[in-house]
Amino acid sequence: MDLFRATTRGANFPLAASTPADAPLLLGLLGPDAAGLGATLGAAHRSAVRAAVARRVRPWMLEAAAAPLVRALDDPQVSTQRAVLRTLEVLANRRFRHVDAARRWHELDGHRGRLHWMYEGFAHAGVAVHGPPHLVAPVLIERVRGRDSVLAANAEALLRRIIGGPPTAEVETARRRHRAWTRWWTTHRQRFQWSEATATAGD
Repeated sequence: MDLFRATTRGANFPLAASTPADAPLLLGLLGPDAAGLGATLGAAHRSAVRAAVARRVRPWMLEAAAAPLVRALDDPQVSTQRAVLRTLEVLANRRFRHVDAARRWHELDGHRGRLHWMYEGFAHAGVAVHGPPHLVAPVLIERVRGRDSVLAANAEALLRRIIGGPPTAEVETARRRHRAWTRWWTTHRQRFQWSEATATAGD
């Protein structure tokens, strides 16, 4: 993957075609000492690569991305800082007013892990997501079409952890994603209600 050349010449197909399996390579590009990056690109292009990588890994919500992203906040370009911050917000499931707030969050909670970040983010937003799946799923599905894109992305991520769900599609609108989740839940919710009833009867 000739990521450096493709990115700087505007033909960023290799980056767009990357998958979570490429995460180690991509996350390595966020740091100031990425192999070969400093020698082949100027400061502005290095910054552009960091911004592009931050946007690419955003939907993957990788726990391992937190530390490299926080380090990338040191980039001097405000636009790159903003791209990195947006990705950290999705990963942490909370909004940050400035880069120092993100650094502080990582210092305090970075070691706790992605699942903790998701639950804490919902709690911070006043969204109750603890309980049996048949009660939590409708709450999360409603959040999929909410105005807060950070909570919406994490609502889908948590839904997939607890109930599975319809096929993923990164390009769909929030309304279409909500519709897909609603249809899926209408078809499958009885299974989760039955499972909960069976567990209760066995107590």
